[in-house]
Amino acid sequence: MQSAKSIIVTSHMSPDEDSIGSVLTLYDLLTHSETAKEEKSIRLLYSGTRLPRFEGLANYDRVEFVTDMAEEITDSDLVILLDAGALRRASKQPEVLDNFKGRKICIDHHRTEGEAFDLSLVDPDCPATAELIYRIFYQDREPTLEAAEAMLVGILGDTGNFAYLKPTQMGTFDVVKRLLPFAKTSIQELQSRYRGITPKALAGIKHLLSTMRLHKLPGWSPFQSTVFTREFAEENNYSDEEVSEATHTYPYLTSMEGYKWGLVLGPRGDGGVRIGLRSRTSEMNVRRIMERMGLGGGHDQAAGGTIIAKPGEKLDPQAGLEQILTWLKRNKPE
Repeated sequence: MQSAKSIIVTSHMSPDEDSIGSVLTLYDLLTHSETAKEEKSIRLLYSGTRLPRFEGLANYDRVEFVTDMAEEITDSDLVILLDAGALRRASKQPEVLDNFKGRKICIDHHRTEGEAFDLSLVDPDCPATAELIYRIFYQDREPTLEAAEAMLVGILGDTGNFAYLKPTQMGTFDVVKRLLPFAKTSIQELQSRYRGITPKALAGIKHLLSTMRLHKLPGWSPFQSTVFTREFAEENNYSDEEVSEATHTYPYLTSMEGYKWGLVLGPRGDGGVRIGLRSRTSEMNVRRIMERMGLGGGHDQAAGGTIIAKPGEKLDPQAGLEQILTWLKRNKPE
């Protein structure tokens, strides 16, 4: 980072709290460390539409949302990818990224997707990329208020306010215990800045409730599914980010009594289908479902994936659900 003159910090499209928190933390680090002594160009880039819900976070105004980050990195010395194991998750034009001649760094807590980086630190046992950044850079460094807040946003988001933590991840509480005094706020106050729901997301959640189904398949514990249809998205002019907000904040996926896991599907602007899975029991590993299907990955109790469309094709999320149901009928849980 010290040797680079032009740095781009990026993450996956449709960012969540850990993605945004990690990017904002690294920006704060780059502007308050030895790297700041030399004149540098530092850009925070996302492919897609700006998400208004994060406007209350410090330095979020520094984040640029562009049509596609692949078109912006040509002259950069260094690209730092956070919370994703492959640059194709940050761009709709992965073939353009193949021509990038600069250096690449990856910091992620998901299982690696096999892309070559000059430096790569992937730790699936760490519950959040923001915590991984803390352990790399901040164990012996006092964070600024802004960095402490950003890391807390990422950690709280990807642990579901600690709901997803395993017995082997109790060190996360030590990290939060150290960060809170530097943030000078409460968790409730911090989250009140970015956890609001837009009217459009609320309408999307109402639509998801209308398509909810309950399933009982041989060999599998009962589960719930819900679909954000492409027809509804197009009729109401939903962007990818607005669909993501609705599906990500849908609050009932695992709350039905007797149905401890579930999946939500929605359309993507590129014609594909996004998939989100949640489980409230360690007996159902939803990450392994996505990995075994070759569609994605994530955490044992919170995972996601994508059904990729062919050029010019628009896949129906309902058909994507039927594809998953067919796979579940033909396979058994591990």
